[in-house]
Amino acid sequence: MELRILQQNEDKIDQLFESADCQALLNMYEEYYPLTGFTIPWVAYLIIRQNQVLGSCGFTGKPRDGRVEIAYWTFKEFEGQGIASFACKELIKIAQNTDPKLIITAKTEMKFNASVKILKNHHFIFSKIVRDEEIGDACLWILKPDESTAPNINKLFLPALHNQFLALHPLQEADFEPLFAVASDPAIWEQHPYRNRWQREAFSTFFDTSINSNGAFKIVDLKTNKLIGATRFYEYNEQESSIAIGGTFISQAYWGTDTNKSVKKLLLDYIFDYVATVYFYIDQQNKRSQIAIERLGAKKHGEKPISETMTDDIYQIKKEDWLNSNK
Repeated sequence: MELRILQQNEDKIDQLFESADCQALLNMYEEYYPLTGFTIPWVAYLIIRQNQVLGSCGFTGKPRDGRVEIAYWTFKEFEGQGIASFACKELIKIAQNTDPKLIITAKTEMKFNASVKILKNHHFIFSKIVRDEEIGDACLWILKPDESTAPNINKLFLPALHNQFLALHPLQEADFEPLFAVASDPAIWEQHPYRNRWQREAFSTFFDTSINSNGAFKIVDLKTNKLIGATRFYEYNEQESSIAIGGTFISQAYWGTDTNKSVKKLLLDYIFDYVATVYFYIDQQNKRSQIAIERLGAKKHGEKPISETMTDDIYQIKKEDWLNSNK
């Protein structure tokens, strides 16, 4: 495969562009180039294999404020052949060869899809949720010069994890009030060492800690589109290849269902692509959480004193055990 610059005035009757997809592409750039300009190398490229156009890729314009945005797409009949991944890699090369100090950005929909996987494989990190004219609410991904070969898992959390019932979205400041509406039920915290988290001040401290962890998610019921709880990753240890899951709470209306199990499964299925061990720290008095985590296959690994009166039981799940039990 190779990239070829998509020129401003391509010959539409050229045999290379005989497909309907190619014609639509040329029409799009007839309108797009006058808006963005045509400054090589910050232009669009055709992805070509054996004199056949497979898709296109390129930059959304010239660099601004030390950043440049990339985009890529494959014609539907060629999807699943590694073409978009090739295009992403080549665009990174072009940008870095032109200006090694550039920050490269990309946007995706707020769900796990092939583009998210491609960006992660090329060491992009999720930055924040932004507004995009075409996508709407979108996930902004960035690749910094010093991170192009060394990903930091603390910044690689997916913008969304979901199954047919639930979605986990990155927790944001704007989620405080709807999340507190769930957390203000004292019953949620009755077996927790910090039983006052149903109160606004105590919950506010907990919420700030979750936001600052860069690994917190809100839990959304897809049937009602309501926020029903939260969870998070924390204590990533690169040398030990481990991370912890905790801070999970769910509306009492969902107790006795598979909701907690589904949340943990989404998290574990994702994170075991990056670590070998996941830990859970559970207060010795919290029998409800201990039972739930044991049903997932977690095994008690040790104890961790928290204070003179509090001790956490440490549970763990190993990657190989999880994969073997979920074949």
